[in-house]
Amino acid sequence: MKKPILYKLAMFIVSVFLCTTGFSQASTINTSTTTGYNGSNSSGTNGFITFVLKNNSGMAMKITQVGNWATTSHNNTVSTLWYSAVSLSGPVTLAQPDWQSVASNTVTGVTTSGVFPVIPVMSFEIPNNTTYRFAVHTTGTNNYTSGTPTVNTFTTAGVTMYTGDYQISGSYVGYAVSNNPRFFTGFVTFEPACVTAFTAQPMDVSLCALDSVTISAVADPVNNYHWQLNKGSGWIDLGNDATYGGTTTNNLRIKNTSMAMNNYKYRAVATNTAQGCSVNSDPATLSMIPSSTSTILVSADPSTTICENEEVVFHTAYTKGGTTPQYRWLLNGLEIQGETKAFLKTTKLDHGDIVQCRFISSEQCVFESMSSGIKFSIVSNLLAEVGITTSYNGGNSYTFIADPKNGGVSPKYVWYVNGKLVPNENGQSFTTDALKPWDKVTVGMQTSRDCAQPKMATSRIATTDVSEVVKTDENIVLSPNPNNGNFTIKSKSLLLDGASVYITNAIGQIVYKADINSQNHTSESHIDMGNNAAPGMYLVHVKSAGTEQVLKFAISQ
Repeated sequence: MKKPILYKLAMFIVSVFLCTTGFSQASTINTSTTTGYNGSNSSGTNGFITFVLKNNSGMAMKITQVGNWATTSHNNTVSTLWYSAVSLSGPVTLAQPDWQSVASNTVTGVTTSGVFPVIPVMSFEIPNNTTYRFAVHTTGTNNYTSGTPTVNTFTTAGVTMYTGDYQISGSYVGYAVSNNPRFFTGFVTFEPACVTAFTAQPMDVSLCALDSVTISAVADPVNNYHWQLNKGSGWIDLGNDATYGGTTTNNLRIKNTSMAMNNYKYRAVATNTAQGCSVNSDPATLSMIPSSTSTILVSADPSTTICENEEVVFHTAYTKGGTTPQYRWLLNGLEIQGETKAFLKTTKLDHGDIVQCRFISSEQCVFESMSSGIKFSIVSNLLAEVGITTSYNGGNSYTFIADPKNGGVSPKYVWYVNGKLVPNENGQSFTTDALKPWDKVTVGMQTSRDCAQPKMATSRIATTDVSEVVKTDENIVLSPNPNNGNFTIKSKSLLLDGASVYITNAIGQIVYKADINSQNHTSESHIDMGNNAAPGMYLVHVKSAGTEQVLKFAISQ
């Protein structure tokens, strides 16, 4: 019972083999052999002759060779094959965009007049159910055509050639430079185009130095793959080595990368052994990105000397973090579970505890960084103090700013003029234009820290006397003050030639840095501290032409 099944299976395999082998064979349409055409008619020096091919074979066909009538005078001339998908009949002008050249060859070896392979090697695909018009052009000598034969249609293997007086849309398909219609004298050899196609193309990749990656491609039908590399001077085959692996599979592994590999291009070549053909994938480009390191700064509020069970808030500022950086907070070298925000609040610090933040950038090829450790001291009592500074705003306007020490995270303020309480002034600053030079201003601060004493601290006396006002030789004005991290610096001359600005917090860490490029002779520059604008006291440093000016300002809630 099993023998007939094996017999049928064997017959099926043989049939498939024969069918596949048949499809792989080349076919030729030769007008001279079929009709006895000759090239006795000339289309003139630098002339051409046209014909039409229509592919109804059921598959794409590939032209591999073209012959034309030639004489010994054709030696060392150039024959070029042009094609058009739109100019299927009528007069011809061999120029883009209607016509495109697809193959060219310098003719040699003609020893006698007759049909000669003027383009012996080429590859041009005609899709199934497609009609193209072709022109054979010859330089330097006459291009020969036939006269007016009666046969104008030839069909082989599902491909039909139309020549001479065959008409499409009422016009001849066979044109030469003159004396139309003219008949093509020669042959066209074609074979099935490679049916292998890539169903998944390799993708471009970006890597850091020493990274690894796998580039993949998928073709069907396919018998084997091999990968090629183009460094900019042409494609070369790859082999397995310390850098490349899987070079004969559909998955190319690349390792030990370096910046020298930037813009390398890779492609897969898929081979169909049944058809004896190969197709190339699209190229994938390797982009190498220079590596760098992020930075993270951490500040502690209210300070590193705290009361027992006092809440401490940690704020961060970073560089090269990308759009979605990650934070990992550490206490004494161990990660605090669940603490992944840009800030940290805790009331569980002990004497000698050290807090750090591990910062993970979302930018590619930017290494993570670790902040410096902040060490804490637990004390039973602290001295609460408040300082006062004066800033001149112009005219008769002044701003007085409280500078707290051990005020806690939420100190309260009251302002006095000549010992009398100023109603409704409870912020960290007090601005007025109603003072006389002898008026005395003080500020009281109620600390929010449990172990700080006294609970209400009072500043020294400040006046609007010139010795008390914070001014500079360059007459810099910072406004508003206090602010929310957005403010303007004005100067009559300091900013005109450009300046660099950096801002430090209460513990001396740089939280903002920028260059100011003055344009259109402006005398002011806007500062936006963005996410670095935590409440507290700050110093802005303005450096220009070898000088540095420092102003104090406050950021309020």
